Amino acid sequence: MSSVFAALGAVLYGVADFAGGVGARKISPWRVTAWSQLLGIPLLVVGLFALGWDSVSVSDLAYGAAAGAFGFVGIVALYGALAAGSMSIVSPLTGALTALIPVLWGLAKGEEVVARQWFGIALAIVAITLVAWDHAHAKLTVAVAARALVASIGFAGFFILLSYTAEDAGQWPLIAGRSVSLLLGFGVLVALRQLAFPPRDALPAVLVAGNGDVAA
Repeated sequence: MSSVFAALGAVLYGVADFAGGVGARKISPWRVTAWSQLLGIPLLVVGLFALGWDSVSVSDLAYGAAAGAFGFVGIVALYGALAAGSMSIVSPLTGALTALIPVLWGLAKGEEVVARQWFGIALAIVAITLVAWDHAHAKLTVAVAARALVASIGFAGFFILLSYTAEDAGQWPLIAGRSVSLLLGFGVLVALRQLAFPPRDALPAVLVAGNGDVAA
């Protein structure tokens, strides 16, 4: 069942990332990130009470808060990369690295990876190579590649930190993480004087990005 949820989560993340990239081409990645994080809160609260929880520790909230900081950096970097580069390269590159880093983390901690998982990793690497080869003419600068790498590290850190939270905590670690990302996001918007609500042409993309991220 976990594989089904993982696949569904990947699809939802893909939709959210695409929408965020589209929105970042209309307004700044900072505005897309901050406002999408805020507009996704209602769905997160629904999930919190729908799924419930048994107990929440300070450790769960701390790991969730740290995960939120990593996730915020990852989202901003990804939206910036998608806005400046080719989605057909940036998205799969970021996705593959995001998946690979937690695997390496697990191996460093003594976890075992079975043959079919290694096959999946190899398949992802081959897929990334083929996509890059097919879109060799696409716009992929050093700056865009660097943003994609930062996004991968941010997302990987998000997943790794959440793995240390207890199942009994329900969605509370995500609430803690979202609180941190909101503070960071709107703090940056205030500093940049970009606090304005997304315009009508960018709002649908921001809504899809925020709620798709929460659903994933």
